[in-house]
Amino acid sequence: MVTNDGQRLTGIRVDEDTYSIQMRDLSDRLHSFWKSELVELRKMPSSTPMPSYREVFSEAELNDIVGYLASLRGGK
Repeated sequence: MVTNDGQRLTGIRVDEDTYSIQMRDLSDRLHSFWKSELVELRKMPSSTPMPSYREVFSEAELNDIVGYLASLRGGK
């Protein structure tokens, strides 16, 4: 997003309604703006700041992690 005063921010949208938007930047700081304060708001649904673990874990290790996380749901 770009504010009326030229500030550029990139991050994760935390909440949004018709008139305002709240986002957490890549330094984990929370920002809140009225949409009227923005000159640009670009949503990138296929983009994520989370790094890929494809090269870090083997397929078996990823399956183990997913299995463990699924087990935390308590049988639901």
